[in-house]
Amino acid sequence: MIKTVRLTAIAVLLIFSTVTLSHAQEDGGDPLKYRKWRVTLINPLGTNGVDALDYTAKYSINILGGAHGGLDGAEIGGFFNYTRHYSAGMQLAGFANISSGRMEGLQIAGFMNGSSRAMSGLQISGFANLAGRSVSGLQVSGFVNGSRASMDGLLVTGGLNLAGTSASGLHVAGIGTLAGQHIDGLIISGVLTASKGSLSGLAVSGVLNSSQSMDGLAAAGILNLSKRMSGLQAAPINIAETASGVQIGLINLAREFEGAPVGLISLYGNGRKNVDFRFSDGGFTDIGINLGTYRVYNMLFAGYNPLLTRDVYRVGVAVGMEKPLSDAFRNMTDSSLFINQELSYTHHIEGSWSWDKNGIWSYKYLLGKRFGNGLSLYAGPTFNLQIVRTSIEGANEYTWYSFWSPSGHGRDYRFWVGFTTGIRIFKQEVVPSSISQW
Repeated sequence: MIKTVRLTAIAVLLIFSTVTLSHAQEDGGDPLKYRKWRVTLINPLGTNGVDALDYTAKYSINILGGAHGGLDGAEIGGFFNYTRHYSAGMQLAGFANISSGRMEGLQIAGFMNGSSRAMSGLQISGFANLAGRSVSGLQVSGFVNGSRASMDGLLVTGGLNLAGTSASGLHVAGIGTLAGQHIDGLIISGVLTASKGSLSGLAVSGVLNSSQSMDGLAAAGILNLSKRMSGLQAAPINIAETASGVQIGLINLAREFEGAPVGLISLYGNGRKNVDFRFSDGGFTDIGINLGTYRVYNMLFAGYNPLLTRDVYRVGVAVGMEKPLSDAFRNMTDSSLFINQELSYTHHIEGSWSWDKNGIWSYKYLLGKRFGNGLSLYAGPTFNLQIVRTSIEGANEYTWYSFWSPSGHGRDYRFWVGFTTGIRIFKQEVVPSSISQW
Protein backbone atom coordinates (compact mmCIF):
# COMPACT_ATOMS: atom_id res chain seq x y z
CA MET A 1 0.00 0.00 0.00
CA ILE A 2 2.80 2.44 0.95
CA LYS A 3 4.67 1.62 -2.26
CA THR A 4 1.51 2.32 -4.27
CA VAL A 5 1.05 5.72 -2.61
CA ARG A 6 4.71 6.59 -3.25
CA LEU A 7 4.52 5.59 -6.90
CA THR A 8 1.33 7.60 -7.32
CA ALA A 9 2.91 10.67 -5.73
CA ILE A 10 5.98 10.39 -7.97
CA ALA A 11 3.76 10.05 -11.03
CA VAL A 12 1.73 13.13 -10.08
CA LEU A 13 4.91 15.16 -9.56
CA LEU A 14 6.23 13.97 -12.93
CA ILE A 15 3.05 14.99 -14.73
CA PHE A 16 2.78 18.41 -13.13
CA SER A 17 6.48 19.18 -13.45
CA THR A 18 6.11 18.50 -17.16
CA VAL A 19 3.04 20.74 -17.29
CA THR A 20 4.75 23.56 -15.42
CA LEU A 21 7.88 23.55 -17.56
CA SER A 22 6.03 23.39 -20.83
CA HIS A 23 3.44 25.97 -19.81
CA ALA A 24 6.23 28.51 -19.42
CA GLN A 25 6.47 28.49 -23.21
CA GLU A 26 3.96 30.43 -25.32
CA ASP A 27 1.50 28.77 -27.64
CA GLY A 28 2.69 30.94 -30.47
CA GLY A 29 5.56 30.12 -32.77
CA ASP A 30 5.85 27.55 -35.53
CA PRO A 31 2.72 25.45 -36.21
CA LEU A 32 2.76 21.89 -34.97
CA LYS A 33 3.96 19.16 -37.29
CA TYR A 34 1.45 16.45 -38.07
CA ARG A 35 1.65 12.68 -38.02
CA LYS A 36 -1.39 10.47 -38.32
CA TRP A 37 -0.11 7.94 -35.78
CA ARG A 38 2.19 8.11 -32.80
CA VAL A 39 3.11 5.47 -30.24
CA THR A 40 4.98 6.30 -27.03
CA LEU A 41 6.20 4.15 -24.16
CA ILE A 42 7.13 7.21 -22.13
CA ASN A 43 8.95 10.29 -23.40
CA PRO A 44 11.30 10.31 -25.22
CA LEU A 45 10.77 6.63 -26.06
CA GLY A 46 8.30 7.05 -28.89
CA THR A 47 7.84 7.57 -32.61
CA ASN A 48 8.45 11.32 -32.27
CA GLY A 49 11.43 10.95 -29.95
CA VAL A 50 12.73 14.09 -28.28
CA ASP A 51 10.66 16.26 -30.64
CA ALA A 52 7.31 14.96 -29.35
CA LEU A 53 6.23 18.43 -28.14
CA ASP A 54 6.46 19.70 -31.72
CA TYR A 55 3.90 17.23 -33.09
CA THR A 56 0.19 16.71 -33.17
CA ALA A 57 -1.51 13.51 -34.31
CA LYS A 58 -4.84 12.01 -35.20
CA TYR A 59 -4.25 8.77 -33.31
CA SER A 60 -2.04 8.47 -30.24
CA ILE A 61 -1.14 5.55 -27.99
CA ASN A 62 0.81 6.20 -24.79
CA ILE A 63 1.66 2.85 -23.23
CA LEU A 64 2.68 4.37 -19.89
CA GLY A 65 2.29 8.06 -20.61
CA GLY A 66 3.10 10.63 -23.22
CA ALA A 67 3.75 14.37 -23.52
CA HIS A 68 3.03 15.85 -26.94
CA GLY A 69 2.36 19.13 -28.70
CA GLY A 70 -1.31 18.57 -29.45
CA LEU A 71 -4.07 16.13 -30.31
CA ASP A 72 -6.57 16.18 -33.20
CA GLY A 73 -8.34 12.87 -32.82
CA ALA A 74 -8.13 10.05 -30.29
CA GLU A 75 -5.61 9.20 -27.60
CA ILE A 76 -5.21 6.39 -25.09
CA GLY A 77 -2.78 6.48 -22.18
CA GLY A 78 -2.06 3.71 -19.71
CA PHE A 79 -1.30 6.29 -17.02
CA PHE A 80 -1.42 9.84 -18.41
CA ASN A 81 -1.83 11.93 -21.55
CA TYR A 82 -0.32 15.41 -21.74
CA THR A 83 -0.42 18.07 -24.48
CA ARG A 84 1.36 21.40 -24.48
CA HIS A 85 -0.90 23.36 -26.85
CA TYR A 86 -4.33 21.73 -27.03
CA SER A 87 -6.32 18.51 -26.81
CA ALA A 88 -9.16 18.16 -29.31
CA GLY A 89 -10.95 14.85 -29.61
CA MET A 90 -11.17 11.83 -27.32
CA GLN A 91 -8.70 10.96 -24.56
CA LEU A 92 -8.71 7.97 -22.24
CA ALA A 93 -6.21 7.71 -19.38
CA GLY A 94 -5.83 5.44 -16.39
CA PHE A 95 -4.83 8.39 -14.22
CA ALA A 96 -4.92 11.84 -15.86
CA ASN A 97 -5.47 13.86 -19.02
CA ILE A 98 -3.56 17.16 -18.81
CA SER A 99 -3.21 20.06 -21.23
CA SER A 100 -1.39 23.38 -20.92
CA GLY A 101 -3.72 24.73 -23.60
CA ARG A 102 -7.39 24.25 -24.26
CA MET A 103 -9.14 20.91 -23.81
CA GLU A 104 -12.22 19.99 -25.82
CA GLY A 105 -14.07 16.85 -26.78
CA LEU A 106 -14.29 13.74 -24.60
CA GLN A 107 -11.82 13.14 -21.79
CA ILE A 108 -12.11 10.20 -19.41
CA ALA A 109 -9.56 9.66 -16.63
CA GLY A 110 -9.32 7.55 -13.53
CA PHE A 111 -8.19 10.51 -11.41
CA MET A 112 -8.37 13.89 -13.17
CA ASN A 113 -8.74 15.95 -16.31
CA GLY A 114 -6.88 19.25 -16.18
CA SER A 115 -6.44 22.18 -18.53
CA SER A 116 -4.53 25.42 -17.96
CA ARG A 117 -6.98 27.12 -20.30
CA ALA A 118 -10.58 26.49 -21.34
CA MET A 119 -12.28 23.11 -21.06
CA SER A 120 -15.33 22.14 -23.11
CA GLY A 121 -17.20 19.04 -24.13
CA LEU A 122 -17.54 15.98 -21.90
CA GLN A 123 -15.06 15.33 -19.11
CA ILE A 124 -15.38 12.38 -16.73
CA SER A 125 -12.93 11.69 -13.92
CA GLY A 126 -12.71 9.73 -10.72
CA PHE A 127 -11.59 12.75 -8.69
CA ALA A 128 -11.40 16.13 -10.44
CA ASN A 129 -11.96 18.16 -13.59
CA LEU A 130 -9.96 21.41 -13.35
CA ALA A 131 -9.54 24.31 -15.76
CA GLY A 132 -7.55 27.54 -15.62
CA ARG A 133 -10.18 29.33 -17.68
CA SER A 134 -13.81 28.69 -18.54
CA VAL A 135 -15.58 25.32 -18.39
CA SER A 136 -18.54 24.47 -20.61
CA GLY A 137 -20.41 21.31 -21.48
CA LEU A 138 -20.79 18.24 -19.28
CA GLN A 139 -18.36 17.51 -16.45
CA VAL A 140 -18.68 14.55 -14.10
CA SER A 141 -16.22 13.95 -11.27
CA GLY A 142 -15.92 12.05 -8.04
CA PHE A 143 -14.97 15.05 -5.92
CA VAL A 144 -14.50 18.40 -7.66
CA ASN A 145 -15.23 20.32 -10.85
CA GLY A 146 -13.27 23.55 -10.77
CA SER A 147 -12.56 26.58 -12.91
CA ARG A 148 -10.71 29.82 -12.24
CA ALA A 149 -13.23 31.50 -14.56
CA SER A 150 -16.82 30.59 -15.46
CA MET A 151 -18.57 27.21 -15.47
CA ASP A 152 -21.51 26.68 -17.84
CA GLY A 153 -23.49 23.57 -18.59
CA LEU A 154 -24.17 20.38 -16.67
CA LEU A 155 -21.73 19.67 -13.85
CA VAL A 156 -22.12 16.68 -11.55
CA THR A 157 -19.79 15.84 -8.69
CA GLY A 158 -19.78 13.96 -5.44
CA GLY A 159 -18.06 16.90 -3.75
CA LEU A 160 -17.74 20.50 -4.99
CA ASN A 161 -18.41 22.58 -8.07
CA LEU A 162 -16.07 25.60 -7.81
CA ALA A 163 -16.17 28.61 -10.15
CA GLY A 164 -13.82 31.57 -9.86
CA THR A 165 -16.34 33.90 -11.49
CA SER A 166 -19.79 32.65 -12.53
CA ALA A 167 -21.62 29.33 -12.57
CA SER A 168 -24.66 28.73 -14.78
CA GLY A 169 -26.70 25.81 -16.01
CA LEU A 170 -27.44 22.66 -14.02
CA HIS A 171 -25.06 21.92 -11.17
CA VAL A 172 -25.42 18.89 -8.91
CA ALA A 173 -22.96 18.51 -6.03
CA GLY A 174 -22.79 16.16 -3.08
CA ILE A 175 -21.26 18.92 -0.94
CA GLY A 176 -21.73 22.27 -2.62
CA THR A 177 -21.55 24.73 -5.49
CA LEU A 178 -19.45 27.87 -4.88
CA ALA A 179 -18.84 30.85 -7.16
CA GLY A 180 -16.77 34.00 -6.80
CA GLN A 181 -19.31 36.21 -8.55
CA HIS A 182 -22.65 34.83 -9.80
CA ILE A 183 -24.68 31.62 -9.85
CA ASP A 184 -27.55 31.24 -12.30
CA GLY A 185 -29.64 28.18 -13.14
CA LEU A 186 -30.69 25.02 -11.34
CA ILE A 187 -28.36 24.23 -8.45
CA ILE A 188 -28.75 21.15 -6.26
CA SER A 189 -26.27 20.73 -3.40
CA GLY A 190 -26.08 18.29 -0.53
CA VAL A 191 -24.74 20.91 1.88
CA LEU A 192 -24.46 24.45 0.51
CA THR A 193 -24.76 26.78 -2.46
CA ALA A 194 -22.84 30.04 -2.03
CA SER A 195 -21.98 33.02 -4.21
CA LYS A 196 -20.16 36.26 -3.41
CA GLY A 197 -22.46 38.00 -5.90
CA SER A 198 -25.93 37.00 -7.06
CA LEU A 199 -27.80 33.71 -6.91
CA SER A 200 -30.69 33.41 -9.35
CA GLY A 201 -32.87 30.59 -10.57
CA LEU A 202 -33.61 27.53 -8.45
CA ALA A 203 -31.24 26.60 -5.63
CA VAL A 204 -31.85 23.58 -3.41
CA SER A 205 -29.36 22.81 -0.63
CA GLY A 206 -29.32 20.43 2.31
CA VAL A 207 -28.04 23.09 4.73
CA LEU A 208 -27.37 26.59 3.36
CA ASN A 209 -27.98 28.95 0.43
CA SER A 210 -25.93 32.15 0.72
CA SER A 211 -25.35 35.14 -1.59
CA GLN A 212 -25.33 38.93 -1.71
CA SER A 213 -28.54 38.90 -3.75
CA MET A 214 -31.00 36.06 -4.27
CA ASP A 215 -33.63 35.96 -7.04
CA GLY A 216 -35.95 33.07 -7.79
CA LEU A 217 -36.57 30.10 -5.56
CA ALA A 218 -34.15 29.12 -2.79
CA ALA A 219 -34.85 26.10 -0.59
CA ALA A 220 -32.50 24.96 2.17
CA GLY A 221 -32.55 22.39 4.95
CA ILE A 222 -31.49 24.96 7.57
CA LEU A 223 -30.78 28.51 6.34
CA ASN A 224 -31.25 30.91 3.43
CA LEU A 225 -28.98 33.93 3.90
CA SER A 226 -28.81 36.94 1.57
CA LYS A 227 -28.39 40.70 1.68
CA ARG A 228 -31.17 41.18 -0.86
CA MET A 229 -33.86 38.65 -1.73
CA SER A 230 -36.58 38.61 -4.35
CA GLY A 231 -38.79 35.61 -5.02
CA LEU A 232 -39.43 32.63 -2.77
CA GLN A 233 -37.31 31.50 0.16
CA ALA A 234 -38.15 28.26 1.95
CA ALA A 235 -36.09 27.05 4.91
CA PRO A 236 -36.41 26.66 8.68
CA ILE A 237 -34.56 30.01 8.93
CA ASN A 238 -34.64 32.77 6.29
CA ILE A 239 -32.53 35.89 6.82
CA ALA A 240 -32.25 38.89 4.49
CA GLU A 241 -31.46 42.57 4.83
CA THR A 242 -34.08 43.59 2.27
CA ALA A 243 -36.55 41.14 0.78
CA SER A 244 -39.66 40.96 -1.37
CA GLY A 245 -41.81 38.02 -2.34
CA VAL A 246 -42.54 35.05 -0.10
CA GLN A 247 -40.66 33.68 2.90
CA ILE A 248 -41.67 30.28 4.26
CA GLY A 249 -39.95 29.05 7.41
CA LEU A 250 -40.05 28.63 11.15
CA ILE A 251 -38.14 31.92 11.54
CA ASN A 252 -38.18 34.70 8.91
CA LEU A 253 -36.03 37.77 9.51
CA ALA A 254 -35.39 40.94 7.46
CA ARG A 255 -34.69 44.61 8.01
CA GLU A 256 -37.19 45.48 5.27
CA PHE A 257 -39.71 43.08 3.75
CA GLU A 258 -42.55 43.43 1.27
CA GLY A 259 -44.63 40.39 0.49
CA ALA A 260 -46.14 37.38 2.21
CA PRO A 261 -44.48 35.66 5.18
CA VAL A 262 -45.49 32.19 6.36
CA GLY A 263 -43.89 31.02 9.59
CA LEU A 264 -43.94 30.80 13.35
CA ILE A 265 -41.88 33.98 13.78
CA SER A 266 -41.72 36.54 10.96
CA LEU A 267 -39.86 39.53 12.37
CA TYR A 268 -39.26 42.51 10.09
CA GLY A 269 -37.87 45.96 10.86
CA ASN A 270 -40.67 47.59 8.88
CA GLY A 271 -43.36 45.09 9.92
CA ARG A 272 -45.92 44.65 12.67
CA LYS A 273 -45.02 43.64 16.23
CA ASN A 274 -48.33 43.20 18.03
CA VAL A 275 -49.72 41.28 20.96
CA ASP A 276 -53.29 39.94 20.71
CA PHE A 277 -55.64 38.90 23.53
CA ARG A 278 -58.61 36.82 22.40
CA PHE A 279 -61.73 35.08 23.66
CA SER A 280 -63.55 32.53 21.49
CA ASP A 281 -66.60 30.31 21.65
CA GLY A 282 -66.12 27.29 23.87
CA GLY A 283 -64.45 29.46 26.51
CA PHE A 284 -60.83 29.57 25.37
CA THR A 285 -58.78 32.67 26.19
CA ASP A 286 -55.61 33.13 24.12
CA ILE A 287 -52.59 35.42 24.05
CA GLY A 288 -50.56 35.64 20.86
CA ILE A 289 -47.50 37.26 19.33
CA ASN A 290 -48.52 38.80 16.01
CA LEU A 291 -45.65 39.43 13.57
CA GLY A 292 -45.15 39.86 9.83
CA THR A 293 -46.13 42.69 7.53
CA TYR A 294 -49.08 44.99 8.05
CA ARG A 295 -50.80 43.22 5.17
CA VAL A 296 -49.93 39.56 5.93
CA TYR A 297 -49.25 38.39 9.47
CA ASN A 298 -48.24 35.24 11.33
CA MET A 299 -49.35 34.60 14.90
CA LEU A 300 -48.05 32.17 17.50
CA PHE A 301 -50.41 31.85 20.46
CA ALA A 302 -51.26 29.86 23.58
CA GLY A 303 -54.49 29.59 25.53
CA TYR A 304 -56.44 28.16 28.45
CA ASN A 305 -60.10 27.34 29.02
CA PRO A 306 -61.25 28.61 32.44
CA LEU A 307 -64.84 27.46 31.87
CA LEU A 308 -64.04 23.74 32.01
CA THR A 309 -63.79 21.79 35.27
CA ARG A 310 -60.37 20.41 34.28
CA ASP A 311 -57.18 21.95 32.93
CA VAL A 312 -57.20 22.21 29.14
CA TYR A 313 -54.45 24.19 27.39
CA ARG A 314 -53.80 24.81 23.74
CA VAL A 315 -51.12 26.17 21.43
CA GLY A 316 -51.66 27.37 17.91
CA VAL A 317 -50.40 29.09 14.80
CA ALA A 318 -52.20 31.34 12.37
CA VAL A 319 -51.60 33.14 9.11
CA GLY A 320 -53.83 36.05 8.23
CA MET A 321 -54.41 38.92 5.85
CA GLU A 322 -55.55 42.41 6.74
CA LYS A 323 -57.28 44.83 4.40
CA PRO A 324 -59.32 48.03 4.80
CA LEU A 325 -63.06 47.57 5.17
CA SER A 326 -63.42 49.79 2.09
CA ASP A 327 -61.96 46.98 -0.05
CA ALA A 328 -65.10 44.93 0.67
CA PHE A 329 -67.59 47.78 1.17
CA ARG A 330 -66.76 50.78 -1.00
CA ASN A 331 -69.11 53.10 0.88
CA MET A 332 -67.11 52.60 4.08
CA THR A 333 -64.44 55.30 3.87
CA ASP A 334 -63.26 55.24 7.49
CA SER A 335 -59.59 54.16 7.27
CA SER A 336 -59.61 52.96 10.89
CA LEU A 337 -61.96 50.09 10.00
CA PHE A 338 -60.39 46.86 8.77
CA ILE A 339 -60.98 43.18 8.02
CA ASN A 340 -58.78 40.28 9.12
CA GLN A 341 -59.16 36.95 7.30
CA GLU A 342 -57.27 34.25 9.14
CA LEU A 343 -56.59 30.52 9.00
CA SER A 344 -55.42 28.89 12.24
CA TYR A 345 -54.70 25.52 13.78
CA THR A 346 -54.74 24.79 17.53
CA HIS A 347 -53.50 21.70 19.34
CA HIS A 348 -55.15 20.93 22.68
CA ILE A 349 -53.44 19.47 25.74
CA GLU A 350 -55.00 17.81 28.77
CA GLY A 351 -52.53 16.84 31.47
CA SER A 352 -49.13 16.06 29.95
CA TRP A 353 -48.17 16.89 26.37
CA SER A 354 -49.37 14.42 23.76
CA TRP A 355 -49.03 14.33 19.97
CA ASP A 356 -52.34 12.46 19.70
CA LYS A 357 -54.65 14.14 17.22
CA ASN A 358 -56.63 16.74 19.16
CA GLY A 359 -56.91 19.89 17.10
CA ILE A 360 -59.19 22.52 15.65
CA TRP A 361 -58.89 24.18 12.23
CA SER A 362 -60.55 27.60 12.04
CA TYR A 363 -61.23 30.21 9.40
CA LYS A 364 -61.96 33.61 10.95
CA TYR A 365 -63.55 36.67 9.36
CA LEU A 366 -62.95 39.50 11.80
CA LEU A 367 -64.13 43.12 11.61
CA GLY A 368 -62.03 45.62 13.55
CA LYS A 369 -61.45 49.24 14.43
CA ARG A 370 -58.20 50.99 15.33
CA PHE A 371 -58.12 53.59 18.09
CA GLY A 372 -55.01 55.60 17.29
CA ASN A 373 -52.04 53.54 16.14
CA GLY A 374 -51.55 51.39 19.24
CA LEU A 375 -54.91 49.78 19.99
CA SER A 376 -57.61 47.99 18.04
CA LEU A 377 -60.68 45.90 18.81
CA TYR A 378 -62.10 43.22 16.55
CA ALA A 379 -64.72 40.46 16.45
CA GLY A 380 -66.34 38.15 13.96
CA PRO A 381 -67.57 34.69 13.02
CA THR A 382 -65.37 31.62 12.80
CA PHE A 383 -65.92 28.44 10.80
CA ASN A 384 -64.45 25.48 12.64
CA LEU A 385 -63.51 21.83 12.18
CA GLN A 386 -62.42 19.74 15.15
CA ILE A 387 -60.50 16.51 14.49
CA VAL A 388 -59.83 14.33 17.54
CA ARG A 389 -58.95 10.71 18.18
CA THR A 390 -61.95 8.72 19.37
CA SER A 391 -59.95 7.54 22.40
CA ILE A 392 -59.66 11.10 23.81
CA GLU A 393 -62.60 11.62 26.18
CA GLY A 394 -64.22 14.97 26.81
CA ALA A 395 -62.90 16.69 23.68
CA ASN A 396 -66.46 17.44 22.58
CA GLU A 397 -66.67 19.86 25.52
CA TYR A 398 -64.32 22.26 23.70
CA THR A 399 -67.34 23.32 21.62
CA TRP A 400 -70.79 24.42 22.69
CA TYR A 401 -72.55 22.65 19.83
CA SER A 402 -72.01 20.98 16.45
CA PHE A 403 -74.25 20.95 13.40
CA TRP A 404 -72.48 17.87 11.97
CA SER A 405 -70.49 15.26 13.92
CA PRO A 406 -69.34 12.34 11.73
CA SER A 407 -66.81 9.68 12.80
CA GLY A 408 -64.45 7.41 10.91
CA HIS A 409 -61.02 5.79 10.92
CA GLY A 410 -60.63 6.25 14.67
CA ARG A 411 -61.39 9.96 14.61
CA ASP A 412 -64.34 12.15 15.56
CA TYR A 413 -65.17 15.26 13.54
CA ARG A 414 -67.23 18.26 14.63
CA PHE A 415 -68.30 21.20 12.48
CA TRP A 416 -69.69 24.44 13.88
CA VAL A 417 -69.85 28.20 13.43
CA GLY A 418 -68.54 30.21 16.36
CA PHE A 419 -67.06 33.60 17.14
CA THR A 420 -63.84 35.31 18.20
CA THR A 421 -63.31 38.67 19.89
CA GLY A 422 -59.96 40.30 20.49
CA ILE A 423 -57.78 43.23 21.47
CA ARG A 424 -54.56 44.10 19.60
CA ILE A 425 -51.93 46.39 21.10
CA PHE A 426 -48.76 48.18 19.97
CA LYS A 427 -48.00 49.91 16.69
CA GLN A 428 -50.45 49.44 13.82
CA GLU A 429 -50.72 51.04 10.40
CA VAL A 430 -53.39 51.54 7.78
CA VAL A 431 -52.97 48.97 5.01
CA PRO A 432 -53.16 50.39 1.45
CA SER A 433 -56.57 49.78 -0.06
CA SER A 434 -55.31 48.37 -3.36
CA ILE A 435 -54.39 44.71 -3.13
CA SER A 436 -51.91 45.29 -5.99
CA GLN A 437 -49.70 47.18 -3.53
CA TRP A 438 -48.68 44.08 -1.58
